[in-house]
This record gives sequence, structure tokens and C-alpha cells, in this order.
Amino acid sequence: MPEFRSRLTLIFLALALAGFPLAAEGEILKLNATASYYGKEFDGKTTASGEVFDMRALTAAHKTLPFGTLLEVTNLANGKRVTVRVNDRGPFVANREIDLSYAAAEALGMLGTGIAKVSIRKMGIADGNLASATATRETPPAAGTGASGNAETPPPENPAKGASLRIQLG
Repeated sequence: MPEFRSRLTLIFLALALAGFPLAAEGEILKLNATASYYGKEFDGKTTASGEVFDMRALTAAHKTLPFGTLLEVTNLANGKRVTVRVNDRGPFVANREIDLSYAAAEALGMLGTGIAKVSIRKMGIADGNLASATATRETPPAAGTGASGNAETPPPENPAKGASLRIQLG
């Protein structure tokens, strides 16, 4: 029996090292989650990932997702979307799934309420330097605009394409 366990352990380790996906890109992680935001009181302080928090960057805190994970967050009340990069841990309040930076909360139109019901979709892992990874704001199409309704540059088609292998242990 111990030999079987060690073989099974080696198989799982090999799959993990080979980059076996635990969640597919574009996979919806949560359809109806509660999001909150944090800003001025944490601006300039070090995040759990080691980078300095910038409330004007499109970043987020999540309890378990790997640092560098790109998430598309959609405000269910108004349809506004934003792509953020996980660079911190939290939220540490019951029944909240994600803490957004001030800029991300502003893009979602939730500054007035402080919290919002959102859907969260995994988009991939940021490539290279986490501090310079691109995140984007999106809004629902307005009358007379193009299909995306967004004049800004869209996110890369496959943010994880060509990414180096990373293992995060906790």
C-alpha cells in the first residue's frame, strides 16, 4: 500500500510540474460573489505578494488564487467589467469573495456603495513582471459605439501564452 501511495504522489507531482491546468482560462469562478474595495488607507503599503499597493492600479486581493492571476470582474447591477490582477490576500470579512483596488471599484461603478454583487471569471496568469502586467477596464456597449463599446486596448488574447512555469506553495 505505501508503494501505491508514493506512485500516486509522483503522478500528481508530475502533473503539477507539467502545468496541468487546475482551472481553465475563461472559467467562471463565481457567478454571484460580493466584492468590496480598499484604497487610501493601504496606498503605498506592501501587499502579500511583496509589491507596493497602488490604489490607482487595476489589482485585487483574493484568499486563494495565485498571485498574477488575471480576473474579469463584472458588476451584476450595471454590467460594467474590469480585468484585474491578483496581487494581495483578502478580503478578511465574512461573505466577501474579492477586494478590489480603488481604480477597479471606480471602473465597476461601486464607489458609492462600497460593495457590489459581481461575477468573477479567470482569464489566465499575467506574463513576466507582475507589477507591469496589463489589466483593462470595460464598460457595456453604449448606443452608437462599436461592439465592445470600449476605446481602450483590449486584454491580450491569451495572457498565459508563453508564460514561464511558476509554482506557488502555501
